[in-house]
Amino acid sequence: MPIGVFDSGLGGLTVLAALRAGLPNQDYVYLGDNAHAPYGTRPAEEIHALTRAGVARLLEEGCGLVILACNTRPRRWRCARCRRTGCRAGRATRGCSASSCR
Repeated sequence: MPIGVFDSGLGGLTVLAALRAGLPNQDYVYLGDNAHAPYGTRPAEEIHALTRAGVARLLEEGCGLVILACNTRPRRWRCARCRRTGCRAGRATRGCSASSCR
């Protein structure tokens, strides 16, 4: 059963290369969604929908595991701590002290 690797573009190819180096006998299916790149300029809901569609396609191709190699965050992304506490600093200003915002 192949391992799927999903990315919003081509950056996930480095993840795929690392997987191949570590598990050379494993089969892989790579899906880079260049048609919708870049993801980072899109609203979070759209990124979520595009990601779900990509994962579904890889599962349909017979992948037993899908790795999300995409590191996209929506422009207005805030870490869990910011969402929980109502912090407005978030990633845009790098004013939040949570490690996930840095």
